[in-house]
Amino acid sequence: VNSPDWWDKLHPDQLVLYDDGEGEPKLFYETERKPCPSWASEVWREDTAYALARYIEHVRSSPYADRVIGYHVASGTTEEWMYWGANEGKYCDYSKPTLEAFRRWLTEEYETDGGLQAAWGRGHVTLATAEIPRYGKRVATEHGAFRDPTSARDVIDFQLFLSDLTAETINYFAHAVKQATDGQALFGTFYGYVLQLFEQRQQNAGHLSPRTVWQCPDVDFLTSPTSYAFRQLGGGYSHFMSLTDSVKLHGKLWFDENDIRTWLTPGNPGDWGKQETYEGSLAMQQREFANVICNGCGKWWFDMGGGWYDDERILRDIEQMRSIADQTVAWDRAPVSQIAFIVDPQSLAYLRSHNGVTDGFLLHQLPQLGRCGAPFGYYTVDDLADLPPQRLYIFANAWAPTDEQRSLIERVVKRNGATALWLYAPGLVREGRLDEASMLDLTGIRLRFSEEAAPLRVALPGDSTYGTDQAFAPVVWAEDPEAEVLGTLVGGDRVGLVRKQLDGWTSVFSAAPVLPAGLVRRVAADAGVHLYVAGDDTVYANRSLLSLFADTPGARTIRLPEAATVVDLFTGETVAEGVAEFQVQVPGETTKLWRLK
Repeated sequence: VNSPDWWDKLHPDQLVLYDDGEGEPKLFYETERKPCPSWASEVWREDTAYALARYIEHVRSSPYADRVIGYHVASGTTEEWMYWGANEGKYCDYSKPTLEAFRRWLTEEYETDGGLQAAWGRGHVTLATAEIPRYGKRVATEHGAFRDPTSARDVIDFQLFLSDLTAETINYFAHAVKQATDGQALFGTFYGYVLQLFEQRQQNAGHLSPRTVWQCPDVDFLTSPTSYAFRQLGGGYSHFMSLTDSVKLHGKLWFDENDIRTWLTPGNPGDWGKQETYEGSLAMQQREFANVICNGCGKWWFDMGGGWYDDERILRDIEQMRSIADQTVAWDRAPVSQIAFIVDPQSLAYLRSHNGVTDGFLLHQLPQLGRCGAPFGYYTVDDLADLPPQRLYIFANAWAPTDEQRSLIERVVKRNGATALWLYAPGLVREGRLDEASMLDLTGIRLRFSEEAAPLRVALPGDSTYGTDQAFAPVVWAEDPEAEVLGTLVGGDRVGLVRKQLDGWTSVFSAAPVLPAGLVRRVAADAGVHLYVAGDDTVYANRSLLSLFADTPGARTIRLPEAATVVDLFTGETVAEGVAEFQVQVPGETTKLWRLK
């Protein structure tokens, strides 16, 4: 639903503007620049909804109408609802429609001039005169990786607004599709790339309000390409760009757009996961399929450019996977995970755009979790009330939880013998400042912080370490005589990994990112999580399916939560009957997919 050139010429005051006064983004890396509409433009919305309705009317009157069950509506950079210029490092949108929409958003948020002035720490600003912060302020930092929650509140608010605008625009067109089809057609789109977009794109792309889209009754499915991270076979890991378990919790279907390059795709080996051989491509496809099918998602194979699957062998393999998927629809595919990986998308607005921190605590943590020996689910803090009790809650970025979210954590997490694992700076931001007492209140552990930059690397007993050698600020560490010391920050005596037994629950804190699989496995085991394997193999599972991806060859012992008959779905072989434990020999870089019945 991008605007055509003739519309752009008719409505120059409705087009996106960058901070530097330019306003011609690239839709794709290789395309020419062109003017694009501000998503806050009511003129563009109304004109586009009218054109969309006419298009749908045409489809519904066509001979192929009964073949069309829904509409995938897209816009933005790479047609994935990433706000204009995000992939180019541009900062927008300074157009008149966006400024007016931002002021309306502030009015809803603060209601009065006094409320805005208190939040922004400025006595002169009003709801009618507030401006979009300029580039210099949007890239500045007051506390290392963190923005000052008062003096930079205008930046934080604009980043939150930009995501709300993106989400609300999606919902607008979802409703337009439902109206044009009498509610009969499905609506879906690309959105919610919380686990893929980092650096400035994390905030400027507008993907920090997925819950707004998940809660929209007019949205039926969401999608993204297969995550572009960790596509390699050895050491790789298949995962999604979004919090797919949250998506399902809201009654939506997640589609995986599989654009993994095959050996037939032009380009160099390694590009976007491209393998050199048919065998390598099959291994990649089977791992991705196992991830999709075990996590209750849908998928399509994206033959982008054509010829990627032009071989009878891979087509036969895809047909087998489709056949397996059809069978699983009748099986109990309820989740069995006892680990919840909790992400707060809106906390990410409190960090400076080029913070360098979040990819370690979010993206690069995922392969280590996937190799801990047990499946896990991806959720937001706000989902906690709707989850079945978990044994381990991993809070990836609970750095600025609201009071409502804090209350939710108190009610749900801190009871029934559960364990909470907190990463980096839990609860640091509260009531317009960075606060150590706030971290204690959230975690039950006395934590300190310093704004002097230092590497976030923890030394464990023995010679092993984990984390990053890049210096970051603030640095957070534990200073609690009642907590058990498990590791110290390299280069000093500050405690970087602790565990503390509290009333009815256990609290664990790590100052450093990328906790290795073995450490996650140890924390999970202590929390009572069922571990399917003892080593660093990738595990996906639900009530009826279990998958293992092995980087290295050898014998494996698989432990099940309860006795079952085990059938290899790729070979049809019955591996074992009525067992709670079985052994298999696996080649390296191979996916196993079993039915448990």
